[in-house]
Amino acid sequence: MDASEATDARDRSDELYALCERLYPICRSITGDGVRKTLTMLQDLIPLQIHEIASGTPVFDWEVPQEWNLRGAYIENSRGERVVDAARHNLHVVGYSTPIDTNMSREALEAHLFSLPEQPDLIPY
Repeated sequence: MDASEATDARDRSDELYALCERLYPICRSITGDGVRKTLTMLQDLIPLQIHEIASGTPVFDWEVPQEWNLRGAYIENSRGERVVDAARHNLHVVGYSTPIDTNMSREALEAHLFSLPEQPDLIPY
């Protein structure tokens, strides 16, 4: 590989990395606004025809699920500090979770959380 090819490869690599940085924060499920946004962004780069199939439509042995769009989610501690926030990382919320707005003890909350106690800074997914 000559210097020109190496520069081209580096430029393509930088472009791909920048695309990943733009795509990564988008909350995507199998259906919904995140998928639409992702496909539209990819359509700017490659020829891509997008078709929408209505929720509930049978497809072979499957049925297109209802859309799930995450608008926001967080957990606050007793001091009102957000200790988990989907705005920081959308993987803090399991897809198709149902909304809840309540106060509960830590013990009650833990029954609804997924964690790796030996790796507290990771988001298990």
